[in-house]
Amino acid sequence: MSDCDYLSKLIIFGADGVGKTTLETHLDPVFDPQFSSEFTIGVSFQHLNVDIKGYRVRLQIWLMSNKDRFIKITEFPKQLSGASGAILLYDITNASSLEKIPVWCEIVKESCGNIPILLVGNKVDEEERRAVSKKSAEELRERYNLASYMEISAKTGASVKRMFELVGELMLKRFG
Repeated sequence: MSDCDYLSKLIIFGADGVGKTTLETHLDPVFDPQFSSEFTIGVSFQHLNVDIKGYRVRLQIWLMSNKDRFIKITEFPKQLSGASGAILLYDITNASSLEKIPVWCEIVKESCGNIPILLVGNKVDEEERRAVSKKSAEELRERYNLASYMEISAKTGASVKRMFELVGELMLKRFG
């Protein structure tokens, strides 16, 4: 850990097809984009270093699969142990991608306590296909008392860096 000031575990949940695997292209420089259409199975581990207010923070990122055949929902609490923050990712072009947000909120809060949780809408590069309004997402954020809401494009990289900086800032504020 000598190359960073803080090491923080970040978990990312999202329904199938919301862009978790595409998001990985921004985390691991040796990731092979030819597999970007494949679904994550089980848990994918990555890391990202971010500079936050003069501190070098290494985010240990756990991308959680949504496939019940790979991970039983009862196993999540063990895998979430030690997490300092969470991102709940959905697809702005697919309203059904929000369906498990309440379940994931409950799992994260029960397993990790009061950690910062971000609600993040992906695929802003497909704005013309929007099915989830910003207002609806903000209302969901408020209903579940999530730390923040924002939108990104994992495909183009729009706001991805800011998303990781924001969650890092919130984790550092809470635990640093």
